[in-house]
Amino acid sequence: MTKRKTVTPLDSKAVESIAKGCSQRAQKGDFTIIYTAHAREQMEIRTIDQKHVLQVLEFGVWTIC
Repeated sequence: MTKRKTVTPLDSKAVESIAKGCSQRAQKGDFTIIYTAHAREQMEIRTIDQKHVLQVLEFGVWTIC
């Protein structure tokens, strides 16, 4: 029998720190994005493309134009 790991949700400060780091790296172009099959499926379902993902990583928001 496989033992399940307990997952503790991140607090808001940790999430904010991770988001800030992602944004800083995206603004410098210092990142690699790997889209898993599941991510690509979900993007298709939600009609999200790679431009949207990059925009959110860089600016923290998705502006619908």
